[in-house]
Amino acid sequence: VLIVCYCGGMKQTIFTNKNFFKINIDDYASQKEAKVIVESFKECVDIFYTTFNALRKDTKKKASEFETIFGNAESKTMLVVLNSLYDIKSLLGSEIKFMRQSFFFDRKHQKHADVLASANLDKKYVSIYNPFFEKDFRKEDNRGGVIFHELAHLVGLKDESELNNIKSAECLKNFALLVSGRVSVEDVVDNNNENIEKSKDSDEEDRKST
Repeated sequence: VLIVCYCGGMKQTIFTNKNFFKINIDDYASQKEAKVIVESFKECVDIFYTTFNALRKDTKKKASEFETIFGNAESKTMLVVLNSLYDIKSLLGSEIKFMRQSFFFDRKHQKHADVLASANLDKKYVSIYNPFFEKDFRKEDNRGGVIFHELAHLVGLKDESELNNIKSAECLKNFALLVSGRVSVEDVVDNNNENIEKSKDSDEEDRKST
């Protein structure tokens, strides 16, 4: 099936194994970077459809994964997650725009050199930053997962917590990576524990500096 890619004013066609998609990469991305974005988007699509099709067929078979990521496997939790996936499916039916920028700056104009990508909810595009291309991805994530995370933001999942939150883009991404076989339960739990420790260290540094 076809992905139509508009990159720097040039129209490219890329074949994948799912559906018809259109992505638009601005001309600030080099050809090499555009290729990475396209391959990452294809990975994202595969992660999405593997997860979506598994849930649509039988949510109960994924009860263990639900409980690991969201804390429970109740019907209402499963329904919320499935509805979020339907929203992403609808989004994938439109043109996805990628903006190439160097780094993320917050509302206070503070530079965050570790941010890989972000989503603009008002204008509906995904920004891709330098670290997206530079990061040495470990087993608990990949570039396709990063894009999946940003698409989850674009459909309204604003939170960032790793586990136990049906309104979190990161939770949904972790669930999709788990269901699609990209990560193990141990990978997700270990990464969550590591990030908790980093957060504690950061809070401690903030206290020392005040």
